[in-house]
Amino acid sequence: MSTQTQTAPPPLGLTIALCQQALTRRLHELLAELDTPPAEFYARQVLAIRGPMPRAALDDVLAQSPSAAATPEAVQRLIATGDIAVDGDTLALSDAGRARHDHVTRFTGAFTRSVLEQVDPDDVATTIRTLQALTARADALAAA
Repeated sequence: MSTQTQTAPPPLGLTIALCQQALTRRLHELLAELDTPPAEFYARQVLAIRGPMPRAALDDVLAQSPSAAATPEAVQRLIATGDIAVDGDTLALSDAGRARHDHVTRFTGAFTRSVLEQVDPDDVATTIRTLQALTARADALAAA
């Protein structure tokens, strides 16, 4: 009788955390090359993806950022430099902020492409859908 040893896969949470840490570490290195503080990058990214939003909503999203690097002070700096436009209580990327965001994401996009180039695109799509489903489920359970 032969016995086979099965190795359990690493815990999901640990796997996700280690991946996020490695990607965030390299992203921060790239942002440093562009003299772009991570907090400002995250603020621009949220507004670029989600569009205009109230200041409180942006602050809430940024408080949940992957490295907790995004701060209200970063938003204030982006307002002062003209990267974020203010209309009453609503914040949006200005044309200058959008241009800066586009420049930074083109630069960081090369890294993303190099990370993904040897992974089957269908696997990437499945991973994204799976992580989105897990996130939605975790959020629903937390709200319950």
